[in-house]
Amino acid sequence: MGLKDELEGRGKEAAGKIKEAAGNVTGDESLKTRGKMESEAGHAEHETNSVMDSDDTGTDNPMPDRNQVKGAAEQMKGKAKETLGNATDNTRMEAEGKAEQMKGKAQQTYGDVKNKLGDNT
Repeated sequence: MGLKDELEGRGKEAAGKIKEAAGNVTGDESLKTRGKMESEAGHAEHETNSVMDSDDTGTDNPMPDRNQVKGAAEQMKGKAKETLGNATDNTRMEAEGKAEQMKGKAQQTYGDVKNKLGDNT
């Protein structure tokens, strides 16, 4: 478990909230309910990861590379955009969201490699 897992949980929570809001705006009760469920599941996931991130001494794991954090944030932003585009039938926004997710994944992977090599600059 790590920051990546916690951020993924937060991303799922945010995407769920967007779906729920889109359901409210469009009057789609099914979308609203799915969004609420996904938001709650994402919240539970990131809370679980926060608790599990402490080691036996109670200290947090080492700091991640900034590219890992920026990449994870870009993925969350892209997922939210994709979800909103999907909910509003906006294919351009949906495609932009998918592209942002891929960009974020590449940046996060770059950070993963730097972190494994011990280069946190």
